Amino acid sequence: MIKNILFRLACCLFSLGMFAQNSIQLNINHQLGGADFSLNQAAENNLNNYFTVSRLEYYISNITITHDEGTETIIEDLHILVDASESGVLDLGSFPITDVESIRFYIGVDPLVNHDDPAAFPNDHPLAPKFPSMHWGWAAGYRYVALEGKSGSANNPLTMEIHGLGDKNYFETSSIPLTASADNGLVVINLDADYTKLLEDIDVSGGLIVHGEDGAAKACLFSFSTLAFTPTVDIMGTGIEDLINVRAVELYPVPAVEFINLVLTLDDTQKMNISVVNVLGQTVSVVGREDFVQGVNLIKINTADFVN
Repeated sequence: MIKNILFRLACCLFSLGMFAQNSIQLNINHQLGGADFSLNQAAENNLNNYFTVSRLEYYISNITITHDEGTETIIEDLHILVDASESGVLDLGSFPITDVESIRFYIGVDPLVNHDDPAAFPNDHPLAPKFPSMHWGWAAGYRYVALEGKSGSANNPLTMEIHGLGDKNYFETSSIPLTASADNGLVVINLDADYTKLLEDIDVSGGLIVHGEDGAAKACLFSFSTLAFTPTVDIMGTGIEDLINVRAVELYPVPAVEFINLVLTLDDTQKMNISVVNVLGQTVSVVGREDFVQGVNLIKINTADFVN
């Protein structure tokens, strides 16, 4: 009898350990074409169109986290207003999540609440009235993304504005594979967001003003959800087993002074976004997005300006 009670107690403790609550934090590293994002920074899209960004805000909602051998946790009733000019550290709440395997989410506001009155929300709520406004009116709902800036050329800057909205454009990202585990009650999910992808195949060489659900606004939201987000690759702290399609990783010389060589041996051709991240999950340097070939790839990383 005593053994049976002890066995049941052990099972209960084991179950509690498996489903322990951990705080989930999503870190979005704001970027423009492989460089850290900053307002009014010159950039180009894939059509080699010059542009700068003076405002970029967007909503994220209905986040699904796959974890602990395929379990899915959907974070409903959470809307996050992301401002690319501010910190991308987002608190998602506490959940029984220990080892994250992938994440996906929607860009925009859930159609179930998209047509609600912003005044009905508390002042500090992401869906409450904002300035500049993120709401287009009761019938149309919220702006899913507000992208403003200049395009054309540095010598002849023209107005560029894309405000994308509409229930039909509530697009979900693909499942983004990554590795993140609980450490002292905290799970940190690091993603890179390359905002040049918002203008993928959109001609802004002559300026552009589009507010609505169709045309360039729809294309912007679709590219945003399908192309912009990739897992942050921590080349200084990630093991080979954490990298997809990577057969071997080599770093030399160690310790590095002026530079360090990263040698990636891949099983197949792959596009990767490589960043150097410190132990706090902060991006120290963005190496860039590149198409790496099957076999051996040599990347030289300048470390001379790294803070000790």
